[in-house]
Amino acid sequence: MPLPNKPQQTGEHFPTDHSDLASQAKLPLISIITITFNNATGLEATIKSVLAQAYPALEHIVIDGGSTDGTLAVIKKYQKHFAYWISEPDQGIYDAINKGIAQAHGALLNILNSGDCYTPSILETVAQQYQDHPFKIALCDYIWVSPGQQWHISANPDILKTGDAVCHQALFYQSQLHQDFGKYDLNYPLAADYHFVRRVYEEYEFLSIKKSACYYQLGGISDRAFMDYADQVRQICHQLDDPFWKVEWRYWLKYLKFFARRLLQQWHLTSLLFFYRRYKYSNRSTPSD
Repeated sequence: MPLPNKPQQTGEHFPTDHSDLASQAKLPLISIITITFNNATGLEATIKSVLAQAYPALEHIVIDGGSTDGTLAVIKKYQKHFAYWISEPDQGIYDAINKGIAQAHGALLNILNSGDCYTPSILETVAQQYQDHPFKIALCDYIWVSPGQQWHISANPDILKTGDAVCHQALFYQSQLHQDFGKYDLNYPLAADYHFVRRVYEEYEFLSIKKSACYYQLGGISDRAFMDYADQVRQICHQLDDPFWKVEWRYWLKYLKFFARRLLQQWHLTSLLFFYRRYKYSNRSTPSD
């Protein structure tokens, strides 16, 4: 993600005093952090999905890693809608997110990565849930998108106990949690979100919101990164004193799945992965929201 010797470009724009607006309307201010790198088309889609929200008490923060494609042009095109933006090299995904957190003023935070898009009116739904049942952290359903296919994934925070991550883009949580648990730990460059969210899970009950929050784009992580991620999750689970045998069993099971996927790719049988996913999510119809 980082680029050496790239000059910093930054801009702050507050077309509306969001804090006053939230106070006057008695609405929680929601800070949306979008990180991006060389993904101009995806970023613009993400921005448009934020602008399509009718919810007035939001601030959008965009952190770019020093892109060299058309990303900066997209940022400047929409900059009047941002509370803050910056384009400069960083130390990876979670360093970029931490920069956004440092600029956020909202009671609630959400990380909506470049290329991922909100579903209509999701911010209103989350804010209403927060007003009715003030939560520390909430997990929404989401729509998992791969070429030609979509799956509706139900919110299930309990998968954290099995070493699986929840969809970060479908999480809304109090910004106060970063004072209690710290920001994202750069010692886990691929799994810092699991490290943060899992520790919150151990302390607080998640609210499950049965509405899809976003369209989440499948793909992007390399085979090598997949196993590096699994190893970092393994370290985190040991640190949290999960039963040793369970942690090791989950890790080696992931390794076997990884190895099987590699074989299917080499044998040009990746269509079997499609049928597996279709079977796995067959009882979860894609919603129209």
